[in-house]
Amino acid sequence: MPHFTAISRESHAGKKWQRFTGYSFASTTALAPVVGVELGRTALALPLGFFQEAGRFVLVAVLSLAPNRNMLVAPDGRWLGGDVPAYLRSYPFALVPQQGTEQTVLCIDTDSGLVVEDSAAGEDFFGQDGNISPALKSVLDVFNELERSRRTTDAAVGALAEAGVIQPWPIKLKTEQGEQPAPVGLYRVDEVMLNAL
Repeated sequence: MPHFTAISRESHAGKKWQRFTGYSFASTTALAPVVGVELGRTALALPLGFFQEAGRFVLVAVLSLAPNRNMLVAPDGRWLGGDVPAYLRSYPFALVPQQGTEQTVLCIDTDSGLVVEDSAAGEDFFGQDGNISPALKSVLDVFNELERSRRTTDAAVGALAEAGVIQPWPIKLKTEQGEQPAPVGLYRVDEVMLNAL
């Protein structure tokens, strides 16, 4: 389980971060949130659905029908699929909402093993002048674009939900005990209902 900590000069000046070299960190991720800006690529490579979270629907890429398992990560950490959702490509960073506000803060997973001392190889968090480094600014720019797209995506998904076209996805798995419902609670757009709008 990641432990995200806000990036700050107090905590991260004099430290560096390293880029991940494999997707082992995602081996238990069955569903990955997706935003509109990446739909063109992701829809061609991965099945998409909706997951209900905190009373709202979230657009997700389906990486597995079994909870806590990602069928696209090999035992050695290689990605076996085509497109990788931005949610996973952006690791070990995350934009985390500040409690009680609309503001978000850039955080890093301190349990990732990718935050290192200044003497190690890696990217600086901050420059000598105290400003964020060009590498960290690039990460922040990508997150700002994804956040804008997430808001638009959430509005579109909300409109679909309000129209009543998001329905449970009755996926059945063939097991030794016969057909069983998929343990991951997914939803889909009902095509007949959508066409009737």
